[in-house]
Amino acid sequence: MVKVNLIGFKEFEKKIAKAPEEMQKQADFFIKQGGELFRDLAIKSLSSGVLTHPTGALAGSIHLVDTGKMKVEVVVGKKYGAYVEWGTITKVSVPSELASYAMQFKGKGIRKTGGMLPRPYFFKHIPQVRKEIIQNLEDTLQDIV
Repeated sequence: MVKVNLIGFKEFEKKIAKAPEEMQKQADFFIKQGGELFRDLAIKSLSSGVLTHPTGALAGSIHLVDTGKMKVEVVVGKKYGAYVEWGTITKVSVPSELASYAMQFKGKGIRKTGGMLPRPYFFKHIPQVRKEIIQNLEDTLQDIV
């Protein structure tokens, strides 16, 4: 699962709660649309040759969970998804901002050599999706103001 946190979103959420219902619906739509974009980009990455022998199971397991107003989660349903994203054993590569999240997938350290190279397909899309959501929200606010 991934939660894309937008910097300043809590403040925006408080302001939008006071806005007309139509504006709240638009903001909710853009956030859900961003979740769909994120899912589609992750699936496209897996289909573009990132895996040497793709079965389609990992891509097919990526889905959306609507968790409420202005919230959506993009979920990878296969347990091995994190290992494909970040690699294993000595070949692990996790961006520092995701280190605490990635720790939940850390193994017991039985093997000291080898492993699978990372094949990023998921988290690399955060900047693009964040930019898209923010741009849509800003455009909506400009139309209203």
